[in-house]
Amino acid sequence: MEEENLSYLSFRLNNLNSNFAIHVGNILEIREFKKVEELPGSEDFVLGVVNYQNAMVPIIDGSAKLGGEKIDIIENSSFIIFVKVRKVELDEVITIGFVVDSVSNVFEINHTDIKTIDSDYSKEFIIGTYTDNDSLYLLLDIQNIFSNVQIIKLSKMIRKLNERGE
Repeated sequence: MEEENLSYLSFRLNNLNSNFAIHVGNILEIREFKKVEELPGSEDFVLGVVNYQNAMVPIIDGSAKLGGEKIDIIENSSFIIFVKVRKVELDEVITIGFVVDSVSNVFEINHTDIKTIDSDYSKEFIIGTYTDNDSLYLLLDIQNIFSNVQIIKLSKMIRKLNERGE
């Protein structure tokens, strides 16, 4: 039986000096970074919100969320990767914009190409690693990057904004 290949989009977070990748099945769209509206009372890793497909969507600093310093945003150079985060146990689905320094390419791998990790990164949201030539990629599990409490808080803030029509 032939194993199914997995497609990943690779991106870079300079402050963490690392390459990451997200399964393409989680990605809605990639856009160049544009100015965001601040979201008062939000956590440090939340840069603000943008209107995405007629709804307000939280924009997350990828570097800060993964334990690094705040991202150095350069308009028209940094990117927002829009993803759907599903928390089955909460019956919650939320669209989130994840800001990264650069987007590289899409690559396909097999399950057997994924190596388990032994690093400082949280194993809850890193599936494993993949090495291609001299490049190491940390495979990010976007579904587990946020705690249930963080998803509930973000969802409530966004619902309030969308109800007000801001």
